[in-house]
Amino acid sequence: MVDVAQAEERVILTCDRTFIRMGYSDQAFYVRTTNKQEQVREVLAHFNITVKEDSLLSRCAKCNGTFFPRYDSLAARQL
Repeated sequence: MVDVAQAEERVILTCDRTFIRMGYSDQAFYVRTTNKQEQVREVLAHFNITVKEDSLLSRCAKCNGTFFPRYDSLAARQL
């Protein structure tokens, strides 16, 4: 996992204090909270990430490919 993260220049998100304390990777972020919604807020705030509503659910979770174009309700009715 650490080798892949380093090769792909990714950050490892973990709640494992031992992982952080042992210094297995300098590309790790310790997520302090246990509540899933708070975890998302914590990570977004730490990395200064802004999520726009139109980008939500715009990529496939399995392959990271793009989904079909999203249309607002008015545009969808006109199709």
